[in-house]
Amino acid sequence: MPRSLPQLIEGHRDFHRTYSDDTHASLRQQLVARQQPQVMVIGCCDSRVDPALLLQADLGDLFVYRSVANFVPAYCSDQPTAEGTGAALEFAVCHLRVAHIIVLGHSQCGGINALMTHDMTAPPPSMALISPWIDQLAAVKRRVIAKTVSHHASDTPAETLLEKQCAVCEREGVLHSLAHLPTYPFVRTAMEKGELHLHGWHVDIATGDITVGDSASADFAPLLVPSTSAGREA
Repeated sequence: MPRSLPQLIEGHRDFHRTYSDDTHASLRQQLVARQQPQVMVIGCCDSRVDPALLLQADLGDLFVYRSVANFVPAYCSDQPTAEGTGAALEFAVCHLRVAHIIVLGHSQCGGINALMTHDMTAPPPSMALISPWIDQLAAVKRRVIAKTVSHHASDTPAETLLEKQCAVCEREGVLHSLAHLPTYPFVRTAMEKGELHLHGWHVDIATGDITVGDSASADFAPLLVPSTSAGREA
């Protein structure tokens, strides 16, 4: 069950008790002085997909930016301040000098489901602000529909087809955002210098498994390689 606000406050009490302990004095001093994350994660706003929890990261390990459907718009020199993604990227790359950027998508994404089930050119009033953001993935939606419809029988139940389309679109969306990152001049420069590396990941909420996308093949492979029997015995 989701925690209530009083329960969250008690959770902070536990955190504060541990964090303020003398054994964490060195960590506190480091964090007060500055942050030095090596990794930026661009994740979804979804409450079920917390990068720090998924990766068991400590304070200061990750520079996290979250948006609906973990979407990264392409760089636009005419409107460089139209939204916050570019500002977060610029700070991470130019000032924090992160070495890695991970675009982290996930299963059961509400933004992707909205994209696949609604006409974003005529959205309901409750999606007046969401629709222009999600509609930037319209090309991905068209590509996914064309791909999945051609690979499924005509009698495939609509619900089953939609579920498949959303699953494909979640991953295609990650790769789409990944392709947009080098359109930012400072990202491209850092990549050309070998100082920055890009990654596209997708997490399955049901299992917690993370798969890694290959931009060239559009395939996703497991992040964790299963241990061999010999490795387990060792």
